[in-house]
Amino acid sequence: MVRKITQTFLVRVINAFLMLVLVLLCTNTLKTEEYGTIGLIVLDISLIMLVNDLIGGSAMVFFSSRINTFWLMVVGYLWALITMLVVAGTGVILSLFPTLFSVIVPDGYGMQILFLALINSFSTIHINILIGKEKINRYNTTFLVQITSLVILVSIFLFGFHIRTVDMYVYALYGSYFLTWITGFFCTLGFVRISPVREIISGFAEVTKYGIFTQIANVIQLGNKRFSFYIIKGVHGASPLGIFNAAIQLTEGLRIIGQSISLIQFSRISSTRDLSYSRELTIRLMKFTVLITLILVIVMMAIPAGIYAWVFGEEYRFIHTLVFCLAPGILALNASMLLSSFFSGIGKPKYNMIASGFGFLFTLVVIYPAVLYWNYIGAGLTASAAYTLATIYQMIKFVNLTKAKRREFYIRKLDFNLFFQLIHAEFAKQSKR
Repeated sequence: MVRKITQTFLVRVINAFLMLVLVLLCTNTLKTEEYGTIGLIVLDISLIMLVNDLIGGSAMVFFSSRINTFWLMVVGYLWALITMLVVAGTGVILSLFPTLFSVIVPDGYGMQILFLALINSFSTIHINILIGKEKINRYNTTFLVQITSLVILVSIFLFGFHIRTVDMYVYALYGSYFLTWITGFFCTLGFVRISPVREIISGFAEVTKYGIFTQIANVIQLGNKRFSFYIIKGVHGASPLGIFNAAIQLTEGLRIIGQSISLIQFSRISSTRDLSYSRELTIRLMKFTVLITLILVIVMMAIPAGIYAWVFGEEYRFIHTLVFCLAPGILALNASMLLSSFFSGIGKPKYNMIASGFGFLFTLVVIYPAVLYWNYIGAGLTASAAYTLATIYQMIKFVNLTKAKRREFYIRKLDFNLFFQLIHAEFAKQSKR
């Protein structure tokens, strides 16, 4: 497990670095309005993916060791196509309200968003099957292909073809998603065994039931994270949204700690029935996640505003202020990832749904006046408060369910000793090979 966490963390570090390169490329070559439009395109794709992930998301991970892989893939692909038809129909209805449609969908990019989401949905099916099979090396390879190819393609379009518009990023997304899909397909091909169709019928109901709770939670969580994009765009325009988008991408790079550790945690917990083991694993990993994230957050807060202006451009000077606003939320979000993986891993994703609901309800009440009076600063503070509220609920439910004691959450010398013993043992194993 330590090896898998270490490898995944290194891949996430590379991903964070490449994301930083991507932000630098875009902020230094595109206008803030254009970068804000890119943020909306990516957000719209994410919204469609939430519908697709009802079947193709965490349910794929949970049931990949319980249901035949071939039929799991068939169901995932069919659901992706159904999702696109539903979203297309919804888009037609929204187009009857031009003002609302223009806020949600950037002008001229509706069909592009739809096709990009479809390709991304196909690749996500394979990625989640790899996680469920605990084939973390293959998952990491597929994951790395997406961000690496995106950065390379953006660079080619910017400096090779001199395309410095939103279209440049859209073309790069097409190439990146397609390469990820092909890579994931071949990585999962070895697990495919065709079996009678009756095997999927009984499992489909379980997949749907599990996926409903998980995806409602994810939909609401995305609302916590990105609903402010539409409010900023509607109230203040695309330019402030570009600045807020850059700050969000930069600070959310710190999620690599929670993402790396919770991925392995979820894979491990979903394959065991031992609640005591799952509780202890979650608490130990959460302590390290929060501690490491806190150190990185302090480092980011210590960077002067002038450095942000020098690196990203003078218009992005206020990223420094936004870092302070978003910092508490990043800490809460990393802790929440571990708690969410615990509840999903033991088959109780409804608690994640309820937690996200509390956070989103707070966002709905507060976000408009906050953005109206304080622009993106208000959006940052609202996001942090919403993440914190959701995490507090998850922690209360975790303690009630597992009967965990307060002292278990204290960081002790024993935790560090165990952590370093595991790392030492892993290096010793590698040296003998």
